[in-house]
Amino acid sequence: MNATLNPPVAGESLGGIPAPDIGRLLGEDLVTMVVPPVDQSTRIRSVGVFDGSSDECPDVLLLIGAAPAEWADLITRAAGRGACAVVLGPIPDDARGRVRSAAVQAGVGLLERRAEVPWLTLGDLIRDLIRQADTWEIRESGVALDDLAGLAESLAEMLGGHVIVEDAKFRLLSYSSSTGHVDRGRDIAILGRRIPDDWLRHLESLGVIDTLLGTDEVVTVDDGPFEARRRLLCAIRAERFLLGVLWVAEGETPLPADIHDRMIAAARTAAPFLLRHQESGFQRRATQNRQLRVLLDQGTIAQSTAEEYGLSPATRYTVLGLRASPDALLTSLDRSRTVESVGMYCQSYRWRAATTTIGHTVYCVLAHDAETSDARLGDIAAAVGEHVRRALLGRGVLVSLSRNVAALRDIPSARRQVDEVLATSPATDRLAVATYDDALARIALSQVRQFMTANAIDHPKLERLRAEDGATGSEYIVTLTAYLTAFGNVVAAARQLNVHVTTLRYRLKRIQAISGLNLDDPAERLLCELLLR
Repeated sequence: MNATLNPPVAGESLGGIPAPDIGRLLGEDLVTMVVPPVDQSTRIRSVGVFDGSSDECPDVLLLIGAAPAEWADLITRAAGRGACAVVLGPIPDDARGRVRSAAVQAGVGLLERRAEVPWLTLGDLIRDLIRQADTWEIRESGVALDDLAGLAESLAEMLGGHVIVEDAKFRLLSYSSSTGHVDRGRDIAILGRRIPDDWLRHLESLGVIDTLLGTDEVVTVDDGPFEARRRLLCAIRAERFLLGVLWVAEGETPLPADIHDRMIAAARTAAPFLLRHQESGFQRRATQNRQLRVLLDQGTIAQSTAEEYGLSPATRYTVLGLRASPDALLTSLDRSRTVESVGMYCQSYRWRAATTTIGHTVYCVLAHDAETSDARLGDIAAAVGEHVRRALLGRGVLVSLSRNVAALRDIPSARRQVDEVLATSPATDRLAVATYDDALARIALSQVRQFMTANAIDHPKLERLRAEDGATGSEYIVTLTAYLTAFGNVVAAARQLNVHVTTLRYRLKRIQAISGLNLDDPAERLLCELLLR
């Protein structure tokens, strides 16, 4: 099923989404189209709940709280007040024919909500689709503020060359006009609204991307794809956070001798403009956070939204989790910047990913093919963790990776694996990366410990040893622990306790005599070891 949001055709009235497309755009996992709208040209521009107190009605009516017996009448009334589609449900079998007939007679579309989909989530998704349609041209250009258009022109005069300003994900925001041809690479970047793949690979091979991500250094690239002229690049930052990248290309006239100093000054000049541009995306980020949290919690996301975020189509998904350590209490600004930083890093290296934060954990859903190796996933996890660690001024970072899952509906189980890894990982002041399988032993022991604690499981034989230690000052519990930890190897256990092997054997006989333990019984040994842990 193709559930992409298509741009308006020439001459078509802008705003809203075509009413017949609403079911396709939301996806079959959220709603089912029971009756399609009669008027194929109607566009949806509003969504709401019909309260009966107004002569007007939203284009899409959510029938919340009404009883099934009232649905047919409300559908007729909503159509009379201007609604073009009604969402209700789940529809009981004995009401299906009645409401379907009412929708057909009224000429409105009828959609049935899946039982597991919250009304609030569904309303937000419809509003997001309307907002996407309303801002089609803005989203395609990548420019959110009018004054960005003139930024590159001003910087070009300042630098004496041809300028391109990109955001932190290498998407073109602004470029200076040119009276002459520079090179084909610049033309492709402008037409494609982002850095060409050939140029991205070239910068990766030179280590330029890592330099831009981590430093304020001005980088010179003397040659490049498409017979490129000399270029200089530098990061545009607000404090230590990357906002974008400034490019200048040499034209017919050589760049000034002090171009490096001018680039640094130009980057400082551009920073406030990119900050305002970034702020305009905060509302979009808030919407994305809500959608991704529903995906992580419930495995539910509209097909069109998954496509927009690069999560569909894909054959495998992996969830990456990240927490600062040992102090996980980041400020809200640090968390927001970390989310942006992780998302930017993934997109810079052409990973399809969607990132959000829940509590103090940053989650990143990676979409990839079945052929993507575990080693490559481990590499990106380590690279992202190190990138964030530098951004957090050297603070320790824990990164966890789930097992691969085959569908978006399985994302919640992958998220739980990430949480279990983080919950059982020791604190670190460096970078630590662990997969779910790496941490499985710790996780299993943690779950066993929780079970034993919840069920108050103890062993009277161990309590006898503890009582003996308390009364006489003996060290039978320590001795037994060392023996079990050494898998019954008396030589290794004696070395750990710094006693003679004969002494250890004597203690073990006393332990069995006092407690009644049978150390030849594997089940009893395992129970003791679990309780002693």
